[in-house]
Amino acid sequence: MALFSCLLMLLGNPARVLAQGSHEGPAITVHRTADCGCCTAWEDHLKASGFAVTDVVSDNLAELKTSHGITEELESCHTALVEGYVIEGHVPASAVQRLLKERPAINGLSAPGMPMGSPGMDEDGITPEPYVVVAIHGNGTTSVFERHGF
Repeated sequence: MALFSCLLMLLGNPARVLAQGSHEGPAITVHRTADCGCCTAWEDHLKASGFAVTDVVSDNLAELKTSHGITEELESCHTALVEGYVIEGHVPASAVQRLLKERPAINGLSAPGMPMGSPGMDEDGITPEPYVVVAIHGNGTTSVFERHGF
């Protein structure tokens, strides 16, 4: 019994360890404006999927977006950086996880605009709309990465 007690002390509470581990996945930095509630809702979605989120509030996201190839057609309310990729807008965590697993030769992903029903834009009572997550290529072109709600 004493050995078992010692092991528990060394390992800690297994439930606590699992809970802590749930946010020790890929580190993602989310850049947003101070008054954006849907951005923090998207961050919560990422955390629930295991991402370690760093929240950065900025008054001017234009330079960040431009420097990472985010054109006006691709824009949304927040821009995130994860393992060398840019993530623009309400991209589902599952798409980001797929991106990090497959590691395609692209700059990142975007869910242009603010599609209703996408993560962070999925409040009760709204009607979800179909939307596309696009891959952003180095030459500025895009292609469909995933379709949602079609």
